[in-house]
Amino acid sequence: MGELSGDAVDVRLELVNVTDAAVAVDSVAVNVYYGADRTPATPADSDTVIRGSLAPGASATGDYVFSVPAASADAISVVVARDAGSPVVVFQ
Repeated sequence: MGELSGDAVDVRLELVNVTDAAVAVDSVAVNVYYGADRTPATPADSDTVIRGSLAPGASATGDYVFSVPAASADAISVVVARDAGSPVVVFQ
């Protein structure tokens, strides 16, 4: 996992392919926002992000680390999109 100085959150994401075709996941984007102003968190490099493709019925797990002040760590939004043109999923 990449080096990050200061406070951070680790978002563990599991993707499951429930279709009957392979799904490319190289373009999956994970972003974190914190605070009332939805400030974008700075991502850290991670060796465990999800890459490649998922066969039908397969799953993959990745860790996405972001710099977030400790005082805001319990009030974050995680935004996940399959690619630039797809709908997003927001976890709060």
